[in-house]
Amino acid sequence: IGIEPAVKPALRYGEAKGGRILVLATPLTLREEKYQRLVETCGGEERILSFPCPGIPELVERGILEGEELDARLTALFAPLRGRDDRFSCVVLGCTHYPFVKGAIRRALCLPPDFPMIDGGAGTARELKRRLTAQGLAREDGAGAAAGKVRFANSDERKLALSKRLFL
Repeated sequence: IGIEPAVKPALRYGEAKGGRILVLATPLTLREEKYQRLVETCGGEERILSFPCPGIPELVERGILEGEELDARLTALFAPLRGRDDRFSCVVLGCTHYPFVKGAIRRALCLPPDFPMIDGGAGTARELKRRLTAQGLAREDGAGAAAGKVRFANSDERKLALSKRLFL
C-alpha cells in the first residue's frame, strides 16, 4: 500500500478554514514525481508549502522521541518558517515517522494545542481494510483488536524494543 502525504484531506480542511497548508516531509518525498503531481493537481504552491525536514526519521529510529536533542534539531530546522506572513490552516505530517514526535513538532512550530496536524495513518488503515475485505481476509465477526494478537518482528533485533515502544 503506497503512502503519501495527506494533502487532499488537509486541503478539504483548509478550504473550510482558509489559508495554505504546510506539508512537512522528507526531502526525498518532496522530490518524488508522484508528490509533485499531487501538489500540481491540488493547486500548486499557492495552496501548499512543501517544507523539507531531513533527519527526523533518523532521530525516531534511534529512539529519540523527546528531549533536548530533538527539540534543538526541530527548532533549527523550522527557523526559516518563523516570521513568515503565510497563514496556514493546518500542517501535514508527511512521513510515517513524524507522528511519533508530533508534540515536539507542534512546540518547535509554536502551534497552539488545538492546531490541526494531519497524517495519512487513517487513510492508510482504510485502504488496508478495503484491500483485506476485497480479498476476503478481513474479519467479519465483529471481534475487535482484543481478539487478535500482535507479533513484532524486525530484521534488526536491536530495533525490536523500539518497534514495540512506538506501537504499543
